Amino acid sequence: MMGLSVQWQDATQPHEALRIYDARRDSDRGGLSGEMTLAQFVECYYKPVHLLTRDARPRNLEEVDQSTKYWVRFTGDPPLAAIDAFAIRDFVVGLKQLKGIKCATISNNTVRKHCGAIQAILDLCGPPSRDRRESVGILDTVPYVPRPPREGKPAEDCYTLDELRRLVENADAARLPTRIGDRPISPGMYHRRIYALIFFTGMRIGGIMGATWQHYHPDDRLPHLWLPPGAAKGRSGQRVELNPDAVAIIESMDGFDAERIFPWPRSWPASRHALYDFGHDLIRQCLAPERREHLAYHGLRKLHTNELAEINGLACMKSLGHSTVKTTVEHYTSQKVVASAVARLPHVSITPERQKRLF
Repeated sequence: MMGLSVQWQDATQPHEALRIYDARRDSDRGGLSGEMTLAQFVECYYKPVHLLTRDARPRNLEEVDQSTKYWVRFTGDPPLAAIDAFAIRDFVVGLKQLKGIKCATISNNTVRKHCGAIQAILDLCGPPSRDRRESVGILDTVPYVPRPPREGKPAEDCYTLDELRRLVENADAARLPTRIGDRPISPGMYHRRIYALIFFTGMRIGGIMGATWQHYHPDDRLPHLWLPPGAAKGRSGQRVELNPDAVAIIESMDGFDAERIFPWPRSWPASRHALYDFGHDLIRQCLAPERREHLAYHGLRKLHTNELAEINGLACMKSLGHSTVKTTVEHYTSQKVVASAVARLPHVSITPERQKRLF
């Protein structure tokens, strides 16, 4: 057999008497070098080996591809061993000049994201260490990609309860690309149920569209969805508690599809933009122009945060699936929560009791 070799081990070791090695696989692995470009390294090792073993989500792979494309565009993609401060400068400066969606250029936070993605790739090329045991050692020194300072982003890009009601009322403006599941459903009803379920659970739109009937546990004492890694963001999965309204919404989707709770006629998440084109973009036309432009489905997740935070702050953090309270407070909780809590502080009179009796 071409490319295969047999190696005998100590027969006293159980289950290790015979090992077969594929020389072709070993030669492919040995093809990594500092002469290859960053884009080549991403395609032959970073994605198929490094990210694959971490069960990277499709969205993560898309983001790596986008950062790599920007690297090639602004630097010309020199060999890894030839990357210097000038190439990195061209990359960072090029990113800062990219046209933004809401502003003239992309934000510093977006620039930081792409710089961090490229830095992670370069770090894997460096020598192995205790902190980076999986580095492949094709570079003696890892180039450093400086990142601009993080911009604070107030958590005010969320809907109000009144805006949610207006979205629900205008949901009939939506369309569906084709027949949904095994029986028809109106576009308005389909999107109303999505809006309401996000509000009641705080789920991301990707979690709702990826949830299957196997994830649904209605007979438990506490009805819930259990979203495994891949369906939920992160590596540990997420439990989503369901109140009676959320249970009713999920039950109302029974019979439309044998697998997914909210079936979608195109592959998900590749078609997530179609959900906006056929649904949310048409529905949110009922809002004021300055509100409809920036608010996505995620704005409903933040509305869930603000309403639940006023009831129970710890439950709010748990509901969102955040591991630290910092993320909940800095990126999801608006000033409305603070103002509402401050308004409920007990009254303290600044007029002495003796003075009150005099007048």
